[in-house]
Amino acid sequence: MIRVKNLVKHFGDLKAVDGITFTVENGEIFGFLGPNGAGKTTTIRMLSCIIRPTSGNAYLNGYNILDNPMEIRSMVGILTENPCLYERLTPVANLDFFGKLYDIPKTIRATRIDEILEMFDLQDRKFEKVETFSKGMKQKLALARSLLHDPQILFLDEPTSALDPKTAKGVRDYIKKLSEGGDKIIFICTHNLTEAEYLCDRVAVIDHGKIVGIGSPEELSRDIWKGEQVEIAIKNYDSHIEQSLKQLNFIKNFEYQDHILRIDVNDTSKDNPRIVETLVKSGAQIVSVEIKRHSLEDIYLNLVRD
Repeated sequence: MIRVKNLVKHFGDLKAVDGITFTVENGEIFGFLGPNGAGKTTTIRMLSCIIRPTSGNAYLNGYNILDNPMEIRSMVGILTENPCLYERLTPVANLDFFGKLYDIPKTIRATRIDEILEMFDLQDRKFEKVETFSKGMKQKLALARSLLHDPQILFLDEPTSALDPKTAKGVRDYIKKLSEGGDKIIFICTHNLTEAEYLCDRVAVIDHGKIVGIGSPEELSRDIWKGEQVEIAIKNYDSHIEQSLKQLNFIKNFEYQDHILRIDVNDTSKDNPRIVETLVKSGAQIVSVEIKRHSLEDIYLNLVRD
């Protein structure tokens, strides 16, 4: 797991990261969201032992970033937003070089390189110089490099940027597949909120170096809007139905407009069955029942107001 405790990083007078604390469990896909300059990349650089914090600490699978940088570097893989590759070398030569740095034995290294190039559909170009590749192909090769040593923790900074829709979907599907074993942490920084909503079990939103919200989208939505809302389309709404709803003391508020009954409750999964049962007993002709979902974009824009 990852455990971050009061992590701080100053660059001169700038507080890039300002006392953040959070945990990430094995098997999670964890989203780290925030505007440019919020502290996302600085946090990743500290957690992967590229830079040292000003104060605070973090623990990755029991090792701390202050005392065990080599152990941590061996267990993490990183895809940066601007992948750096040796462009005059081929994909095979690039991966072989980084495989040596990770002390992957030669016999295993060759097999692993073939497997990972096949995985990212780069086998046909494996002996061509990287400088001839498109931006999307370079992105795939950089992701392949980050996975070469089968890391326990994977940091991905904008993993599908510059990829065409088909390739981006393939990368998203592969990220999902990686998490299925339950033994890896995938830590994603992205501005693509739709992608984060699809991939992530939980997200943290950071703004001006501070975490302003953390949890699953459902948890954050309940925290912000103090509950959930269900929308029920009804043909024959009348005063009898209205009086029946007033008898349900768990309903916080409700209104009927344009044939839609909107009801605010704390937990729709628990309260919806009782609401529907009450409406049916009151003679309501229900057309549809829909839980009003706040998107991750709604949540993000509420938390990052400026």
